[in-house]
Amino acid sequence: MRPQNNEYFISNLWESSLFEATEMILKHPYILALENKKINKDKLELFVFEQYHIIKNDRRNFALMISKASLNHWLDVTHTQII
Repeated sequence: MRPQNNEYFISNLWESSLFEATEMILKHPYILALENKKINKDKLELFVFEQYHIIKNDRRNFALMISKASLNHWLDVTHTQII
């Protein structure tokens, strides 16, 4: 079922196994400053713009790394256990 509103979405995050990560995000000083209207719209727009380009470049860079990795190396990496 698709969330109908933000409160429903947030309440499901609180109840999920992602509780600790959700709590850290929601209590982050930047999020709290946004909620308290201490960050103006221009600064928020700049932040969103920067994040968009960072994520876009990361996606491209990961795709490039994967395309250059040898199949044997890739198989070794995907079968490695992370401790």
